[in-house]
Amino acid sequence: MLVLEYLPVLLVAVSLGQSAVLDKVQPEQVHLSYTGDPLSMTVTWTTFAPTPSVVKYSTVPGPLLFNISAYGNATQFVDGGFMKRKMFIHRVTLKNLTPTQRYVYHCGSDFGWSPQFYFRAMQTGSSWGPRLAVFGDMGNENAQSLPRLQKETQMDMYDVILHVGDFAYDLDKDNAQIGDKFMRQVESVAAYLPYMTCPGNHEEAYNFSNYRNRFSMPGTTEGLWYSWNLGPAHIISLSTEVYFFINYGKELLAEQYRWLQKDLEEANKPSNRLERPWIITMGHRPMYCSNFDKDDCLQHDTVGCNERLDPFFPLHREWSALRIEDYGYTRIHIANKTHIHLQQVSDDQNGEIVDDFWLIKDKR
Repeated sequence: MLVLEYLPVLLVAVSLGQSAVLDKVQPEQVHLSYTGDPLSMTVTWTTFAPTPSVVKYSTVPGPLLFNISAYGNATQFVDGGFMKRKMFIHRVTLKNLTPTQRYVYHCGSDFGWSPQFYFRAMQTGSSWGPRLAVFGDMGNENAQSLPRLQKETQMDMYDVILHVGDFAYDLDKDNAQIGDKFMRQVESVAAYLPYMTCPGNHEEAYNFSNYRNRFSMPGTTEGLWYSWNLGPAHIISLSTEVYFFINYGKELLAEQYRWLQKDLEEANKPSNRLERPWIITMGHRPMYCSNFDKDDCLQHDTVGCNERLDPFFPLHREWSALRIEDYGYTRIHIANKTHIHLQQVSDDQNGEIVDDFWLIKDKR
């Protein structure tokens, strides 16, 4: 009789234990990134226990669902907070994709699979017009742009997302649990489009460790700086933060400087510039300001980048720079080798387009 009385309690305890284990192996925080090769795409996700790293995918439409498998690996990341929370960041690169083909995929292992997502492989060459959504300073609370971006993602309005720093407010907060919440939240966009990033000042904690571990950008600098080609544009992502957080060492300043010099020299070779006449830089802080906004254009912030990076740009033809403080996002359509269309979407005005203009090059 005593066994019968305690059995329900025992069953509940076993059930709760199994649930906790399943939670740790279930894939979450799924996001895509572009490798720089239009025939490949990287899928990144998180678990809280070690599991195999597998992506199963197929073409849409196609005769079989998830008939192709790709394998990768996971790295353990230990957050710097007092709880020293452990997570496993999985990365799998899908290769030999067909340009513009739509694929459906899920990721995980036999311990647990993510929901189904889909993406469209990139186009090859430079004779097409990429469409980008660009924003920064997005937290997991009051992320006013996110519902609209989700809708526009499902409407196939974009090819790439650029998030120019400041995530979650902050990725490391509450022992990185705020970062987990944010990455779950942006999955509704980032699991469908390449989510390309650069670090901001709010990623500084523990030497930018959450940023460096959670994202999978091209190159070998853990996403601090890198470049990639997209249609008729060469896009350069910079870390403006290496000039301000020198408590982590000054070596990164010199490394980025040398890398940028080499990258611009390559991009400006006549044959490369003819194919990709647009050179676009992305970074969290502005190099120049045309106003005196006390929140954005403090002299030590702006002049810091200006002094250190400015010597490059007069050497490499005319260029333009902009940073928009109104919280919302910018749509950029690199229409062709001479025209770029920009629209600023305002959250303060419920998604109204508050600025709309073209950049036109007189010569390629």
